[in-house]
Amino acid sequence: MAVNRAQRRLLEKRGRELLTHGIDLRPHVDDAAALGSAFFSILATGRANAPSDAARAMLQCLSKVHNAVTPKEIACRGGCTHCCHLFVSATAPEIFLLARSIDEAAKQRLLATNRQTHPMSIEERLRAIVPCPILDGGLCSAYATRPTSCRSTTSFSAEACEGAIRQGATIEVPFAVPPQQARSTVLTIFRAALRAKGLPIVSYELNAGVVRALEALDAERRWLAGDDVFAGVQIDSASLSMRADDVAALAQRFA
Repeated sequence: MAVNRAQRRLLEKRGRELLTHGIDLRPHVDDAAALGSAFFSILATGRANAPSDAARAMLQCLSKVHNAVTPKEIACRGGCTHCCHLFVSATAPEIFLLARSIDEAAKQRLLATNRQTHPMSIEERLRAIVPCPILDGGLCSAYATRPTSCRSTTSFSAEACEGAIRQGATIEVPFAVPPQQARSTVLTIFRAALRAKGLPIVSYELNAGVVRALEALDAERRWLAGDDVFAGVQIDSASLSMRADDVAALAQRFA
């Protein structure tokens, strides 16, 4: 459903408010369309770093929602890195933003780790217990720009997380649900904006994705122009179907 100029202005005004204050876990479809329109507008500027800018806005919005819904009883603290040994995927804009944020030391660790993890399947990755190369002294060296999946994995028991990493899925981890619901809501809206702009909505394995973003010449601008700069990078199969109908329907409301 195409919108006229006046409707788009209203959507964008409401979208800017939602970027500032966050959005409900189960938003009204008009608010979802407004937030998506705000993301779309950033992507549509055509600036070479528009994908990174859109990802930054999306992560800031998600942080607002997380601050409102994350239980105070979660066990996650600085120096707790159990979930930093998991397979992580992210959308291309998140990857571009992260690539812009890491320092040279993290880049070198990333290159070394990617040589180890690039051939691995998700199952092999879980068994290998490979730490995220962006960790530095037990802390995330790019905390402000970490992807949505990192932000939304929160637990009530650090002991259960450690046991699950060392023993596999035989130990049930008491994850906090609201942060995951927040990610689902905000990321679905963001992916709708990508779809409306004609851009890929899939998520890529993080290590290989960031390496490609760092090494491919003018990668962000080329991706925005439609070039598949992540060709050959492992796609997270779950991202192919994640709320696909919602993404498609929402994209039509502000395209």
